[in-house]
Amino acid sequence: METLAPKYLKEQARMKLRRGRDPKKLVLWYAGLVVGLSLAINLINLWLNHQMASQGGLSNLGNLAILDTISQSLPLLVSLLTMCLNLGYLSGMMRVSRGQYADHTDLKAGFPLFWPMLRLTILLGIAYFAVIFVAFQVSYFLFMLTPWSQPLMEYLTPLTANGMPVMDESMILGAMEHMVPLFLLFAIVSLAFVIPVIYWFRMSSYCLVDDPNAGARAAMAASRKMMKGKFLTMLKIDLSLWPYHATSALMSLVLYADLLLPALGVNLPISGTTLTYVCFGLALAIQFATLVLLRNRAECTYLLVYDQLREKPKSGETILGSIFD
Repeated sequence: METLAPKYLKEQARMKLRRGRDPKKLVLWYAGLVVGLSLAINLINLWLNHQMASQGGLSNLGNLAILDTISQSLPLLVSLLTMCLNLGYLSGMMRVSRGQYADHTDLKAGFPLFWPMLRLTILLGIAYFAVIFVAFQVSYFLFMLTPWSQPLMEYLTPLTANGMPVMDESMILGAMEHMVPLFLLFAIVSLAFVIPVIYWFRMSSYCLVDDPNAGARAAMAASRKMMKGKFLTMLKIDLSLWPYHATSALMSLVLYADLLLPALGVNLPISGTTLTYVCFGLALAIQFATLVLLRNRAECTYLLVYDQLREKPKSGETILGSIFD
């Protein structure tokens, strides 16, 4: 059987997880810490907002500025801590996928990788931004070549006859109504441009965890080399793991349901604040269940793909998770 066939990979992942010593304990600790951090930070933010609301007057402007700065910084802190925990989790699961010992203490292994991963995140962000920028330029060029641009030109011509006017809200909304075809074209072109780039760098995090000394750019280059010609193969594997991806998407929808429902014209018989708290609680519950029930199998499957595609270490070299570490 083909070693990259989704059915074969998922069966191998099940066997690795059954034989592993503490993969369930690893993901329980990981899920508990990730969800607990989100809950704790939001409770702290709630307390900070209460403190800011209770303070008024010019004499308290300094305190308000400090409290607001702390409140704005907390989500970034959570993101950074979660990134480190995720790297530790990947490190542990890499050991499991290779039949080696791993437990919840591997979560600490992600913190030394903070700076390499931060550099990798920045480089990936620059790459994705560049691709999206090019996609927009291509979309705008195609839009201007089509008859779809004619209504927009007819709308703007009278407005710009006497020079560029100061655009008010009604003018902006009017222009955006005529730009709907451009937005649709941009969405289609972006998918065509961005999805291949995302797949090129799918293995970057695994490369960095496996060999952190190589650096962020080396991890991206190694991922690009591994994924060459593997787009359809990886897409089939992603589709075979649809329950994990579907529940992750559901979590995001529930988290922002307090904004999406009013935008869709759905009004529930509860206050907006209560709806926000309910959505947040449900989203955390879905996230915890997704991590505990589905993340191990999905991650082990992807790591088996990584081990199939990666350049094998030369004789005498060690790999992450060596039993002699």
